[in-house]
Amino acid sequence: MKLSNDEQAWLDEYRVTLDKEYPGLVEDIVIFRSDEGRFYLPEYSLNTVVILKKGDRRTGKDVEFMGHYLAVLSEAFPFIWAYTQDEWKLHRRNETLPYKGDGLSVWSRQS
Repeated sequence: MKLSNDEQAWLDEYRVTLDKEYPGLVEDIVIFRSDEGRFYLPEYSLNTVVILKKGDRRTGKDVEFMGHYLAVLSEAFPFIWAYTQDEWKLHRRNETLPYKGDGLSVWSRQS
């Protein structure tokens, strides 16, 4: 999957900010393009799943908000969902995700 320059800049800033604000919390970040046949999400959106090692819904909402906040002044259009590892496994098993394919893990690519 190829990201635009704006998407890559947003993603880089988001990863750095997450690592600074929530050190050790993020297990992985996986990005997808929309599967328009199943859900209404714009084709150009950057669907982003942040998998948390621990936490609750409030932590997840804070992580999601941070990513949306960083995107306000960019040309990136992320849709962000934060899940615990157990929630992520459940969604994957039940195929209740608005994405196609397996996605691209981008957390491990931090410098």
